[in-house]
Amino acid sequence: LPWVVESYQSLRVQWYWQPASSSSSRGRVPLNPSVSTEEKAVITRPWGSRIEFVQGAYGNLRLINVSIDDAGQYSCEAAYPARLPPVVYTLKIRGELFVPIYK
Repeated sequence: LPWVVESYQSLRVQWYWQPASSSSSRGRVPLNPSVSTEEKAVITRPWGSRIEFVQGAYGNLRLINVSIDDAGQYSCEAAYPARLPPVVYTLKIRGELFVPIYK
């Protein structure tokens, strides 16, 4: 999921995930990695999907091997010094993909 802003300095961003089953903002989960640099970081979720922070705490979010459990809203907010409006993406997953392989 892209997040782009023009600035004279690198802006830290905070990514959040609100599960599709949660109806209030209290269900919002922070996703940022523990690294504060521009290096790539990956978090593996309990159900097997992975979240990749492409530029560490400064950039895009990549979702890998998504499943129904990953559905919901993903939002990104710029941290200090600029409080910009959040960018919000809604991920809807209709069902698991099954592709039979015949030999």
